[in-house]
Amino acid sequence: MGGEGGAHGGARGQAGEGIYLSTAVEEVTLVPTASGERWAELVPQLGLNALARELALQAECLSIDDQASPQRWCFRVERESLRQPALQDKLQAALSAHLNTPVQLDIEPGRATDSPALRDTMAARARQRRAETIILEDPEVQQLLAQFKTARILPGSIKPL
Repeated sequence: MGGEGGAHGGARGQAGEGIYLSTAVEEVTLVPTASGERWAELVPQLGLNALARELALQAECLSIDDQASPQRWCFRVERESLRQPALQDKLQAALSAHLNTPVQLDIEPGRATDSPALRDTMAARARQRRAETIILEDPEVQQLLAQFKTARILPGSIKPL
């Protein structure tokens, strides 16, 4: 989708069509799951770095079998470069150490719809849309845009705090 998607079209319309092209573009829809929530809370505690951290951030936790011995954690990861056995071993070791129990990881290829990285991206985009809406709906901004017909808000110039 382009930057003129419907999620923020109302705010643009109120300030004048074409006044601001949003930078909060949506590409993937987050589909939150209980396993994804648990994984997103756990990842920062694992102390991973470099590519092992990137694997954890990009991984969608599909299932957790706490009753299995060793525990089985199933993930979906899109990028082949992150599905390498050495990275999987590092993530498995970190997760085992953190949980203080043996863990077996199963990683399948595919596009994640609930990963820590996707959750972070969607939260950042939501903050961006809120910041844009606040500015575009501000009466003083609307007055200035109405007063100066050629005035525009530069794309990317609105940043959330």
